Amino acid sequence: MKWACLANGYNYDIKGCQLIILEQEFNKYGISTDSLSVLETDFIKDTLGVDDALVKTIRYGTIFNAGSVSLSAKGSMVKKLQKLYSDDYVSEMLKHWELETKELCDSLNLLLDEYLKTGKKNGYGLCVTNAVGHPFNTTWRKSHSGEWKNGLKIVKR
Repeated sequence: MKWACLANGYNYDIKGCQLIILEQEFNKYGISTDSLSVLETDFIKDTLGVDDALVKTIRYGTIFNAGSVSLSAKGSMVKKLQKLYSDDYVSEMLKHWELETKELCDSLNLLLDEYLKTGKKNGYGLCVTNAVGHPFNTTWRKSHSGEWKNGLKIVKR
């Protein structure tokens, strides 16, 4: 991914890279970039009352989980927070963070829908390409209601 970012003129610094790529993709597809403000250092520190080391963990955990928040004790974000805070406080903190990132999650789902529109069918399902040219194969799965749905919402994480 590093070389693909550099080849396309993106800065590979992960904080800058991820946020800049997301901002460019949102702009490209006409999605509001306001939701990205929740990933800013000061916003995370003020909202959750954590230090810089945890800001990084929370930002990357949020980006790589596509805006959703995992409350699972197996998650790296939860594990790091539980080393410093009680389980109840971590649960409360992450539930609050989940509310704060709702708009980001919705925006990422809109971006995902745009990617799905441009995907090409292959033998595995649908192949979509992200901003840095990395292809992702998606598969179709049966939902609880019996409908066949694209599994990219799971794969994007």
